[in-house]
Amino acid sequence: FVIDSAEGECIRFDPYNGQKSPIAGAHDGIIIELNPFFKPEILKRIFFNEKENTLCRDTAIGMINYMIVENVFTDEENLFSQHRKIFINTENFLIERINIHSFLDGQEQINEMLYTDFELKEKKQSKIERLIQEAMKEDLQIVDYQAKKMEPLSLGTHIAPIEGLLYPKNEIIAIPKLNKIGLFDFWYTACLPCKKSIPELNKLYEKYKEEVEFFGVNPYPEDKKNPEKMLNFLNKTPINYPIVFSNWEEITHLKIIGFPTIYIIDEKGNLAFSHLGYDEDKDFYSIIDEAISKLLKKE
Repeated sequence: FVIDSAEGECIRFDPYNGQKSPIAGAHDGIIIELNPFFKPEILKRIFFNEKENTLCRDTAIGMINYMIVENVFTDEENLFSQHRKIFINTENFLIERINIHSFLDGQEQINEMLYTDFELKEKKQSKIERLIQEAMKEDLQIVDYQAKKMEPLSLGTHIAPIEGLLYPKNEIIAIPKLNKIGLFDFWYTACLPCKKSIPELNKLYEKYKEEVEFFGVNPYPEDKKNPEKMLNFLNKTPINYPIVFSNWEEITHLKIIGFPTIYIIDEKGNLAFSHLGYDEDKDFYSIIDEAISKLLKKE
C-alpha cells in the first residue's frame, strides 16, 4: 500500500500480478523504476565491480540479525565518501534495507530504502485493507494501482506565465515574457546532473543573452529556505543567468518528470523544445545550441 497524500489516495499495489513498482525516480536524466527484488546481474555488478570495495559484517537491529554488505565507492570529482549498505536478514536471506551515504560538493546526501516481501493470503489482505480503512477513516480512499506513463509536456503547448522569486533580491517575477524566446532550466542544488549541465548553460547564456531570456527555475523549498546552502553551491558552481525560486504547485502543469529539464519557449509563449537530463555521452551544449539557433532563424 502506497499512501499518496497529494491525491488523497491509498494505492493498492500487487507485485504478484506482475505490476511494476509505483515508485519511480530519475538518475542522470534517465527515468528508472525502483524494484525491491534485485536481479542476479545487478548483484554481480555490485559485488565484483573493481571500482568498489565490498565489506561484509554482522549486526542486529531490533532483535533481528543482519548481514551487512557495504560497498565503498572510489571518489569522483566533487563526489566522495560514497557508501552503500545492504542489510540482509540472516534468517530468510531477504534484503530488507539499503542505506546510501555520500558527499556532493560538501553537501551530505543520505537515502534509506526499506523493503518487504510478504505473501498475503486473501484473508490477511482483506484484514489489512479493513485496518487501513479504519485508520484512514474518510481521509483516504483505497484504489488499485494503475501504471502511469511519465511523459514531458507536448511541444506546442502554451506556457502560462509562472510566478517566482528572483534570487537573491526575492522580487516577484512572472516568466516567460511574450515577444521574446525564453529558456527554462529546471534544477536544484543536490542534483548532480544539474551541476554538470550548468557550465554548458552558462556558455549558451553568454552567447545568446541578447536574444534569449534564460531562467534557472528551482522548485525545491529546501534550497530557498537555506541561503547559506545556496551561496555555498553558487560559489562552487556559478550560475550566470537569473535564478527564480518557484514551487511545485506553480509548475505542476509543466510536467517536470526529472532534472535537469530544459524547456525553450518561443516568442508566442509556446513550448518549442524540451530536453530531459544530462548525458555525458552526448554533446549537451550542441543539442541546446542547435535548438536555439533553429528557433532564432524562424523569427
